[in-house]
Amino acid sequence: LHRTLRVMFGVAVVRDKKHLVLQIISIPLFFVVGILINVYSVVLSLLLKWVQNLTWVHVLFPEILLKLFLNISNAISFLTFFGFIYLIYHVLAPRKNADWKNSLSMSLVISLFFTALKTIFGDLIKITATLNPIYGAFSSLFGFLAWIFLAYIILLAGSRALYHLES
Repeated sequence: LHRTLRVMFGVAVVRDKKHLVLQIISIPLFFVVGILINVYSVVLSLLLKWVQNLTWVHVLFPEILLKLFLNISNAISFLTFFGFIYLIYHVLAPRKNADWKNSLSMSLVISLFFTALKTIFGDLIKITATLNPIYGAFSSLFGFLAWIFLAYIILLAGSRALYHLES
């Protein structure tokens, strides 16, 4: 990712200690944060759906309030994607003149794409798991690999668009 971003933004290799530490730590850190975002989103949505299925909750709270809570979990998921991508574009990308407005706008657009891709991937996994449980598990593995590939393509397309915004 570092080399790809460096080539996209046309920046030479910097050999100081700060950039070396950033390159060594950032990839495992972003990988772990990405996994934690997905786990957090899944646990939060399962918890909210479990609360929604309780009978006494429907007595105490109206249905519209329960739907609002489900939308809040989607908003939290979107905001975590947004913050994650903003850090990649503003901190990790080797840009010459890093304008926070460009990083913010491109992070917003790309996080919308990521949220849509996450929703589509979740729906596809549900469909394949219900059609045939055995083959659905195998197809979810290939679907996950395709999701990683598409996520990387979206991330790189956003960094290229950010490069064109700044030049």
